[in-house]
Amino acid sequence: MNSFNAPPEGLLIIDKPAGMTSHSVVSRLRRVLNTRRIGHAGTLDPLATGVLVVAVGKMTRLLEFMVSDHKSYRAELQFGTTTDTLDREGKILESFPLDGLDECRVRRSAESFVGTIQQIPPMYSAIKQNGMALHKLARKGIEVERPPRTVTITRLDVISCDLPRAVIDVDCSKGTYIRTLCADLGEKLGVGAHLTELRRLSSGPFTSAEAVGLDALREQLESGGVSPLIAPLEALRGWVVGQVNANGLQKINEGIPPTRDDLVSMPECTPGTRLALACHDELIAVAHFAPERTRETRGDFELIKVFPRATGTF
Repeated sequence: MNSFNAPPEGLLIIDKPAGMTSHSVVSRLRRVLNTRRIGHAGTLDPLATGVLVVAVGKMTRLLEFMVSDHKSYRAELQFGTTTDTLDREGKILESFPLDGLDECRVRRSAESFVGTIQQIPPMYSAIKQNGMALHKLARKGIEVERPPRTVTITRLDVISCDLPRAVIDVDCSKGTYIRTLCADLGEKLGVGAHLTELRRLSSGPFTSAEAVGLDALREQLESGGVSPLIAPLEALRGWVVGQVNANGLQKINEGIPPTRDDLVSMPECTPGTRLALACHDELIAVAHFAPERTRETRGDFELIKVFPRATGTF
């Protein structure tokens, strides 16, 4: 099925379709790519579409670095109705008249959410309390108190407002629930609201412009086209990169932190900077620049993840 001569590895930016869980996407990719070593960063609800970052092969070891602090969404919401799930898939709880609601009020209220705010996570979420996912409790009719979370909304633009519906663009920190944001906006306006459509436009440096659909991915692989996998080093966009020499490569393969002299050239960085160490543009380690650390006296770097490379191919 796939066109890889060796087990595939790299990053995939998937355009998740509506109606599938993020876990279901991973399950399908395991069949398409014929490998079980796949994981994803940043779960999307079944209702949502858009950017889902998927790691394949050794990239799964870098997933912890792929969960970006910054995400962007386009959402459609409907005023006048609240639901138990805060979206269109839930049971209607209350309906409100829209008397006095206009576009100007919607825009003013939306502006008030920009900045650092507190959000109460929805009951229908994967957050666990005492080992039990909240959505499982919710389906049993059990509601528990959830402590508020601090999130940051850096941009909230009303793209269109054709009441009772509106479309908004949101730039936010990780952990932000757009369903909750829509419900809170409706509550502030006194008319209630719920999410009707949601699309993730970006996750960190990865955007919908480079995302590939599941069917398109399958066709691309079957036709022997160019691999859509982003190489590990390329996937670490915006990172400081240090190219090591033969001596540095040998040290890292043996688990020994390299010194600055083991780099072809020392990149600009300060103590504590996280960087990628590479050899001939192939990722071989993730490290911190730590020239003054006391736990390990060897080298100028603290190795976090190591990906051995054959020294004979230098």
